[in-house]
Parts: sequence; C-alpha cells; structure tokens
Amino acid sequence: MEFADSQLDEIVDAYLTIAQVIKALAAPHWDGLDRSLPQLKVLFIISYKGPIAIGQIAQTLDITLPTASHLVDQIEQEGWAERVSDPADRRRSLAQLTEKGTALIQRLNFGGELPLRPWLVQLRPDQLAALHQGLVALAQVCQQPLSVSADPPSAP
Repeated sequence: MEFADSQLDEIVDAYLTIAQVIKALAAPHWDGLDRSLPQLKVLFIISYKGPIAIGQIAQTLDITLPTASHLVDQIEQEGWAERVSDPADRRRSLAQLTEKGTALIQRLNFGGELPLRPWLVQLRPDQLAALHQGLVALAQVCQQPLSVSADPPSAP
C-alpha cells in the first residue's frame, strides 16, 4: 500500500496538532519562570546530556569554564541540579538534574505529566493497535541517522 502525498500531509498535520496542544499545556509553566536564557540552556543541556562535566557544558555553549561553573551554581541554588563525583575520575565533578530539576523540565516540555494515557484510552481497540504499530515503527526509524528521501518505502 502506497501513501499519497496528501496522506503524508495529514499525518504531519496531525502530529503538529498534537505538538501544539502539548506546547499549550507547557506555556503557563514558562510564563512564571524567572531565569536567564543561559541558565535555561545549561538546565536543558544537563537534561539531555547529563550527568555531564562542567567543561562539556562550557564547550557546548562556547563559554568559559568559570562561566559554565557559575551557571551550574545558579541552577544548583534553585535545587534543579547537583554536582556529583565522576565515577571515572573523582577529581572531576559532573552536573546532573535533581528530582526537582527533572520535574521542571517535564513541565517546561510537556506541561507536567504528558496526558497520553487519557488520550489513548479514548481510542477504539483497532485504532490503538494501528497507532501502536505505527509509533513503534516510527520510534525505530527516528533513532537512526536522518536520511530524507522523496518516496517512502512501500509496504511489503
């Protein structure tokens, strides 16, 4: 079975609708956040790459080591991150998120706990089975290096 461009467009539109709803759930959590952009960048870097050495944060943001250390200190004071010893080199410390920091990232990304389960239970069993099959396949594909082709593979 081949998909027409219009069907692929519908899938993309549906995905964008879901993303927009999730963004709307997260928006109120951004409104009251009183932090600098560099602090938020460090917080997100730790979230995605952590535990991470302060030097790696500095390299990622193209800032000095003292500046990166100071930014980690600031988010550490908020209780969002903590320094831990590097198990490979006890002289070096790593920054990692605390439970409070993980919860903040969850709120900023998704508005809190993502309401997927309540949405999923509203689907019919056949819809849920099709979604399951499609999402598992998409998750496998998106973990591979991106290769964009004009034509999707045809079904076996």
